[in-house]
This record gives sequence, structure tokens and C-alpha cells, in this order.
Amino acid sequence: MIGGSKDVKMKTENNLAIKKTCGVNSLFRWNKTTFAVSLQNKGITLIELLVAVTIFAIVIAAISGLILSGIRMQRIFLNTQADLDQVSYAIEYMSRAIRMARKQLTPTPECPTTCLTQEGLNYEIFDNGREIRFQNYDCICQRFMVDSSLGPLYLYEDKGWELSGGLPTFVDPQPLIFWPINSIKFEIAGQNQPPDDYLQPSITIFIDLGGDLVSRVSSQFQIQTTVSQRNLDVRY
Repeated sequence: MIGGSKDVKMKTENNLAIKKTCGVNSLFRWNKTTFAVSLQNKGITLIELLVAVTIFAIVIAAISGLILSGIRMQRIFLNTQADLDQVSYAIEYMSRAIRMARKQLTPTPECPTTCLTQEGLNYEIFDNGREIRFQNYDCICQRFMVDSSLGPLYLYEDKGWELSGGLPTFVDPQPLIFWPINSIKFEIAGQNQPPDDYLQPSITIFIDLGGDLVSRVSSQFQIQTTVSQRNLDVRY
């Protein structure tokens, strides 16, 4: 009986071992099958692809818009800066010429030109303040004026002219600013001789530019400067 019990016990243990082995193999086969099925089902659908492409296109369009906007703003800034540099040069050029102007006196062999309609004057203003005439330090008649014959106002310099019948003759006007301005105005102070006033002659230049369709400057600028004559305004 004892021997028989041992045989039964061994058979039972063997059966349990076989069942455990079968269970592990079955579990392994099931996991392997599930993994294979999951690999077969892995991928993206057409809708997912369209959504991804749409999001990518929106992001690229936004970035491109920012880049183009930056380039456009930089171009506007560079154009504005270049135009303001040109205006600054024109004002500095006019200021230097006006500062070095001579008083109109009786013509002499050394200075035979007559630039103003009255002796003893330093400057004369015409065209409602849009033109100034004077005799420069080289004893040459010079003036700064605007020309509106083409519609917009253009600022010109005319040098070397002479009075003919009280009016200056055109020689070769040259533009100081190569695009239109809104307005320019010259104002004079201290023109009279003592005892009417004891002020040194000075010219105030006011320029309004930009803010319209004919100018390259999109913003509106108003520039003003005052220039005093270098030579003392002694009585003649």
C-alpha cells in the first residue's frame, strides 16, 4: 500500500507539472498572437493624415506671415530712414548757404551782381514764404524754392541767376529732395536795420513731408530749424 501511494503521488505531481507547462505555453501563444494582431493594426488613417497636414500648413503659414511682415517693416523703416537722411542733408545744405549769405549792397567790380530788389537787405521772401533769395558768400545769386508745375511740390535750388526786370532768370534748377513734400515755409526775423530793430537776421525753415500717396514716407514728419546769419548785421 505504501508503494502504491507513492506512485499515485508521483503521477499527481507529474500531472500538475504538465498542466502548468501547458498553461504557460498557452499564455505565451496567446500573448504572441495578440502582439502580432496589434502589429497588423498599427498605422494612421486618412483622417489623421489630413489633420496632421492641416496643422502643419497652419503653422507654416503663421511663421511665413511673421517673416514677411518683418521683412516688409524693415523695408519701410529703411526707406523712411533713407528719405529722412536726404531731408536732413537738404536742410543742412540750405542752412549753411543761408548762414553764409551776404548783405545786398551797391554792385562793385568785386561783387557786380544784384540779387535782391532793395539794397541793405540780407534776404527776400517770395511766394507766400515758399521761396527765399539771397546773395551767397561767393557773390552769386542763390535761391531755394518749390515747383508745383507737375502737381506735387518739389524743392529746388537755383544758383547763378540774375535779376531781369525785377525777376530772376532761371539757370538750371536742381532738386534738393527727389520726391514731393507737403509744404515748406521760410520766415525771416531781424531784417530791418537799426534803429528799427537790433536783431541779427535769422531764417526759420519749416518742412512738412510724408503721410500722403506721393511720398515714400508713410508717416508724417514736420521739421523746423532756425539759422542766423554769420556776418554781423552792421549798418551800411
